Amino acid sequence: MKVMVVGAVVGRWKRKGEAILLLNFKSSVLSDTLSVLQTWNYYDQTPCSWTGVTCSTSDRRTGEYYCITGLSLSNSQLLGSIPLDLGMIRYLTSHS
Repeated sequence: MKVMVVGAVVGRWKRKGEAILLLNFKSSVLSDTLSVLQTWNYYDQTPCSWTGVTCSTSDRRTGEYYCITGLSLSNSQLLGSIPLDLGMIRYLTSHS
């Protein structure tokens, strides 16, 4: 059964839809034996602090996050499917 996450991540994050896509990916994972996705939380201010997620910053002075640029979950022993809509993360340029 696939659970869809509806809503938005709170805080200063400007690209809330991208965080929702990552949370949808998390919900499609059938097994996370190493608890890698445990840090992926709906109530976080930004997904940029989540394990395996890399972001660029728009303002280095304030550290305000701008967009998701990388997803690195290799060797995480995740079991499940990758939703096609994960490809909708606009600036995602690296993944493993």
